Amino acid sequence: MAYRMTLRWGIVGLGRAGRSRAAAIVADPRCEWVGAWRGTTPEAPARAFPSFEALLDAVDAVAICSPNDVHAAQVRAALSARRHVVCEFPLAGSAAEAQGLFALAEAQGRRLHVEHIEILTATAAAVRAFMAQGALRRGALSFSSPDRGWIGDPERALAIPHRDIARLHRLLDPLGPPERLLVHERRPTQLSATLWFQGAPVQLHLHHAPDAPRSLTIQLTRADGQILRQRNDQVEVSGAPVTLGGDGGLFQRDHDAFMAAILYNTPLYVPSERALELLHLADGLLAAPTCREIPHTTLMDGRRVSH
Repeated sequence: MAYRMTLRWGIVGLGRAGRSRAAAIVADPRCEWVGAWRGTTPEAPARAFPSFEALLDAVDAVAICSPNDVHAAQVRAALSARRHVVCEFPLAGSAAEAQGLFALAEAQGRRLHVEHIEILTATAAAVRAFMAQGALRRGALSFSSPDRGWIGDPERALAIPHRDIARLHRLLDPLGPPERLLVHERRPTQLSATLWFQGAPVQLHLHHAPDAPRSLTIQLTRADGQILRQRNDQVEVSGAPVTLGGDGGLFQRDHDAFMAAILYNTPLYVPSERALELLHLADGLLAAPTCREIPHTTLMDGRRVSH
């Protein structure tokens, strides 16, 4: 497939993620940031486009950094226009909808990538290394975040397991998909559940409120008694601090990975199968009855389950 000397990029939404995406594009000599639709008018030489359609007409690839509820529709429109697409998580409100988007990308001969920079962090690497040395005995993940702007609207942010899919990824990344789940409490801004990974229980608690602090804690106990604790960007193992490397510009690393996939057909660090598995788990946590343990069948081995 022939490409221009530079790949022309457009961005939908210039919030935090959109601005970070713009910086990564501008830093890449293989790319040209043509402009954006929605958000603060970009600085020259980028343009502010009057519509999504006008933006698509002017670019080869587009970054979807808009509110969650419009991701799927905008991705579908961009792929239908034969544009490469990178989308902030979540890609869609269900695994079935996302599967249709990946199928469309394949049919159009274009690349579709879902940004999941949380697993590019040094803390995620430390958790992977810890779990590579032994089996899990038990664990817990707790996350809280303030609700401000559109993210405080459950209809725009989508259901809590889908808007928090990055936190689910921090569990699936080192542990793989769970085989059982039990939802204790589920509200628009709160979810408490237990997930079992190879027989070991992990407590999950997600909480959002206007005045809630942004905080992530993970604790994993291995069968050999070693304990990893993460508190935001700090990690310790059995009480000893872990020296972490730098994250090295997460959006730039994500951008470089996507460009390698477009130009050289390099596998993405989040394959479509993993993106679908995450959404399938979010679907399960949303549909499961409360206070009743149920099986959760993975998509990775080709099986499906109705929750």
